Amino acid sequence: MFQSPELNIAEEVYDLLFTDKDCSPIHSPFVWRKFRRTKDNRKVRCSSCNKADSSYVEGQQECPYCEGLGYIFDEVLISGYLYKQGVTRDFGNLWMKTTAGTTDVSRYLLFTDKIVVIGLEDRIMLPDLDENGRVAIPLNINETCKCTYSRNFKASQSKADYNVALLGG
Repeated sequence: MFQSPELNIAEEVYDLLFTDKDCSPIHSPFVWRKFRRTKDNRKVRCSSCNKADSSYVEGQQECPYCEGLGYIFDEVLISGYLYKQGVTRDFGNLWMKTTAGTTDVSRYLLFTDKIVVIGLEDRIMLPDLDENGRVAIPLNINETCKCTYSRNFKASQSKADYNVALLGG
């Protein structure tokens, strides 16, 4: 009796996102603005504009080191799949016939490889892509999102198969 091999969901997810075994991969490049962190997972303050004894809580917009974020960061290119959750809007006045005065509160889910664990409050930037799906040069950022939740998930019996980050605007 012929037995088919057991379906490995983790491998199937990885193949779908990052390889071209069955079809074109669906991953896209993103710029990850990864905050540097201390051993106790606190963001490293920018020593130029966010000093511990300063009256500023965060950075200053014109700071060349942190670009106004108040914390030191590194930027890395990562690959993943971005899924936009259902679009919802917060209306200030329900009787308005236009979208003026509304706030877009939609969120994204970003699926990445298990080794890419995005930290809370890190930024994910969505760059323009060229016709080959690579980051276009010169770099132009369409949108920047803040990570509000990040966790490794498993689709099999292994420890972790992929990471999911919840991104807000």
